Amino acid sequence: MANRPSGGWNPELGFASALILSMPLIVLLLLLVVFPISQILMLPLEAGGFRQFASFFQVPANVRALEYTVLISLTVTFGTVILAAPLAWTLRMPGSTVWKSIIWLAVLAPLWMNIVIKTYAFMIILGRHGILSEAAQTLRFTSESVGLLYTPWAVIIAMVHTMLPYGVLPLFVTFATIDSDLVRAAESLGATRAGAISSVIIPLSLVGILATGTIVFVICLGFYVTPVILGGAQTPYISTLVQGDLFLRFDTVGAATDSAVLTAVAGLIVVLASWLLGGQSLKRALG
Repeated sequence: MANRPSGGWNPELGFASALILSMPLIVLLLLLVVFPISQILMLPLEAGGFRQFASFFQVPANVRALEYTVLISLTVTFGTVILAAPLAWTLRMPGSTVWKSIIWLAVLAPLWMNIVIKTYAFMIILGRHGILSEAAQTLRFTSESVGLLYTPWAVIIAMVHTMLPYGVLPLFVTFATIDSDLVRAAESLGATRAGAISSVIIPLSLVGILATGTIVFVICLGFYVTPVILGGAQTPYISTLVQGDLFLRFDTVGAATDSAVLTAVAGLIVVLASWLLGGQSLKRALG
């Protein structure tokens, strides 16, 4: 048995001590998360009960917005993980400090910028006279101005850029737990680089990849500014339904119903991911 520290202080907290130390966080969660969500859920239940939620799915525009929100979120999640994985692995491996600093700067820059500023920057880049359009004409891919603005692709590109830090950071922690000697051993036994990735890195980091995807997907469900500004009328996101119910129709019950459905989808994904990954595996994957 390990000796107790000579000063009499025990670093292992008991239940009461842990509860006292975590009380500020618990109070904040109750006030800023649990209470608002419970109020949102109570509004439609008091107005029409579960029939209010059933009526949401009877409106084709609502169903289309929900499908679009989930589809865009899945696409952004896939793109974010695909782009974040090689960046996280590069940062995890030994190499040039200068090069790593540049990568970290590029990855973390979206976190330091206001979402509105980033979105309007993408309006300039993706517009008919933006950088992409000019480059396409210069390289003779097209003879006329083209633009991705007000298309689903504009929303996807901007959201992937915003979500990249949320993909790189947890994957970096996940990859840090993988012994790089295992990859070298696989290559020394004849495995190609792709074979080493598929047989060593992916199996050992699968839990972390799925956990990262869950984090990115749930955050993507709640996007508002990017779909509205870059997608316009072509992006029937759930958040735009909430905006319409609140500020156009002044229907607080309808807005609460939309929000409750979106919250239920996010909660379902989190519960499903926790069940698939397991609590201990998820904890190890995220450090």
